[in-house]
Amino acid sequence: MALTFDSNAEGLSFSSSLLDQLDAITIMAWYRVSATASTAYTLLSKEYAANNQLLLNRPAFGIGSNDWHFFHRRSTTSTSLTSTGNIIQTNRWEWVCLLDSDGTAPAMLHGTLTSKPVEPTYDTQTTGVGAVTNDAGKALNVGRTYDAAQTFTGDLSFLAMYNRRMSQAEALSHWPRPYVSTGCQLFTHPGYHGDVAATDLSGNAINANVSGTPTLATPAPIPMPRLRLARLQSTMSQLEARRVSLGGGILKSDRLVLAG
Repeated sequence: MALTFDSNAEGLSFSSSLLDQLDAITIMAWYRVSATASTAYTLLSKEYAANNQLLLNRPAFGIGSNDWHFFHRRSTTSTSLTSTGNIIQTNRWEWVCLLDSDGTAPAMLHGTLTSKPVEPTYDTQTTGVGAVTNDAGKALNVGRTYDAAQTFTGDLSFLAMYNRRMSQAEALSHWPRPYVSTGCQLFTHPGYHGDVAATDLSGNAINANVSGTPTLATPAPIPMPRLRLARLQSTMSQLEARRVSLGGGILKSDRLVLAG
């Protein structure tokens, strides 16, 4: 499932020291907007001293009607990136990925269910320099700004955050089927378990606090996540442990990998 956000009072908040002061970073999401233009909307934000430490939104002015703006606060020069060309379309599942690190120009990848993500044309692309500012103890807000001034109007089917900057080639390997890899801090399919919640599947258990009354929606029709199950540990004999039934079949292995 996915979650629908359509008012400023609705959103998710993730609180953990693992999400604080992230320098090199990769963020990716599957989303579908139901309204564009005329007003700003925010997919995620992290507040620091009444400002945004992290921000991914569609500004209300200054660029095309439907483009993404990414901001990451730094001590010398803050990272800033804005697409152009009205890349966001209503009622269409889209994938967006942000890549940032100190001293290297930020990058965005954007695609759909059927169009492989590419780097869009940028209206602005400012390389961030310096350490990120201290945002310890501040929640990562999803579906709205920290002060609820802007909401995201649409559906969110997937969100992941990493504590490292992936190469573009590696990031593209997560489209269309995301999977947990090194440095994953948050990996969630909101509504995945059929309730209004966002459970973290990264292994860090950073589950969301839900604000307001978002509703369940049909998820993005992407392949199931790739799962890797650890080596079986039990009191079964070695032969028994190497015979795992899956859908009526028998796999003769002590390691089960479900992957595309």
